[in-house]
Amino acid sequence: MSANRERFLFNLNIDFSVHGTEWLTLFSEAVSEQSSAWSVVGWSYSSNDPQLKVDIGVDSGCAVIEVLVAHSERPVRVVADEGPNLDESSVEMISNAIRIAESRVGKSNKEFEWSAVLLQRPGPRGVAERLDRPFSIGRNRLAPLDFVFRDPYPVNRHDSLHSYGVHQSIPVRVVGRSPGYSWREDASKNAARTLRDICAILAVSWEFHTYEVVEAAAPIDCGIRQARECRPWLRGAQFFRNGEVDWASHSINDWYDVAIEKVNHEQKLRYAVDAFLEARYVEDLHPSLAVVAYTASIEVVAGMLFKAQRCAACGSHMEIARRFRAALREVLSEGAAASLERMYNSRSRTVHDGRLHGRETTPGYWGFSVFPDDVSGTFSWEVMHLATAARLLLLRALTGGLPPQRVLSTSLRQP
Repeated sequence: MSANRERFLFNLNIDFSVHGTEWLTLFSEAVSEQSSAWSVVGWSYSSNDPQLKVDIGVDSGCAVIEVLVAHSERPVRVVADEGPNLDESSVEMISNAIRIAESRVGKSNKEFEWSAVLLQRPGPRGVAERLDRPFSIGRNRLAPLDFVFRDPYPVNRHDSLHSYGVHQSIPVRVVGRSPGYSWREDASKNAARTLRDICAILAVSWEFHTYEVVEAAAPIDCGIRQARECRPWLRGAQFFRNGEVDWASHSINDWYDVAIEKVNHEQKLRYAVDAFLEARYVEDLHPSLAVVAYTASIEVVAGMLFKAQRCAACGSHMEIARRFRAALREVLSEGAAASLERMYNSRSRTVHDGRLHGRETTPGYWGFSVFPDDVSGTFSWEVMHLATAARLLLLRALTGGLPPQRVLSTSLRQP
């Protein structure tokens, strides 16, 4: 588009790096509101192009007006192609739509009801447990479905000679509401984040069982989410029937509402539960990576417990390892905490040297030694104890049970 063919329309005072997609969505709606004959028929964006191109057309598809949005400028300058389809009435229509969209940015009061399905992730921990009654976490309602899900999963443990095991669980449906200016661009992301938070809170609450999203959030208008009895790619599911299960019931705690509020308003706490949940997901097959995540989770809580000391010269954090050890002692005995201190070194060797410490490198090996040279076997037990420490610290953080932040005691020995 040449400069002499541009028609200036408007200067927008919004940050497109934050609200660009929102404005574009609202602008599309506003165009349709201004005229039933016109609508946004397409748009293109490139990170190398400082301008967003928006095409506005009529129902017949014959007439198109090209609008350019200089999103990298401040204010954002909006111009239109001075072509044959741009008359005064279309200029007025587009300019009004631009103003309306700007006035609505960040002020959406829409709310979308959705449903999703959670599934218990296969793993070696604990007995068979299920949710036996509905309950709520914040504004989200969880309820068990009425069938057993049979899930084949890869085994990489020392006590199995098989490539796959079969895990049985009861799926859980979640029904919630999420705000947003549109479902696809905004509310769906908020719903997905809520589901992740719920899974993390339940992982802290239900020590031996971890849930994951198996059916993503979808608007109730599209039909309530269901679940299959097995993975969709599985053939011959009848061969995976393990018979009746002696189910125990998940405990339902009264601190869930407090926990989800804290996660929503404390970003560092959300980082901590995210890392913990990811560690739970990978622990069975990737224990060395799980240690990295568990350690990160503990370090975040340690930062909540102890005031950070920074280097006067470079501003970097100091005493990180000491705070980690001190945090362990908040929930473990001196002996148990001392035995886990070497896990911090294991984590560092994985991060910096790429070293793996568990049985990732010996799949299917099932031997066990009572002597100290069985390093990988010892490591597996230490991972479980580290997970327990992380969970207990997060339990305190989520329920408001952490003491006030304080200066780290000098009584702990230096790393």
